[in-house]
Amino acid sequence: MTSTRVIAATLLLSAMPVVASAKEIVLAVPGIPGPYCAYGVEKRLLEVEGIIEVRTMWTREEILIVTNDEAAITAERIDQAVKQADYPYSYEIKTGQ
Repeated sequence: MTSTRVIAATLLLSAMPVVASAKEIVLAVPGIPGPYCAYGVEKRLLEVEGIIEVRTMWTREEILIVTNDEAAITAERIDQAVKQADYPYSYEIKTGQ
């Protein structure tokens, strides 16, 4: 069921920029097991053009993605980065934070 929600959110967001004028995107990662998983996701996200900072916020179970002013990062591109990191758990892309 969780993977269904991720797929549905991905389909809804993949066609449009994720708040193109925003500087922050939040990746909710409920139950992220530890630093090894977080490091892999952070590393891949930092490879995305326009992303300038990535921070794991453990107590909130979120990864904060900071973009430059001109970046138009899509949900599809974030999904690609997370998949490249081989992150097997559920996550959700949040906007308007």
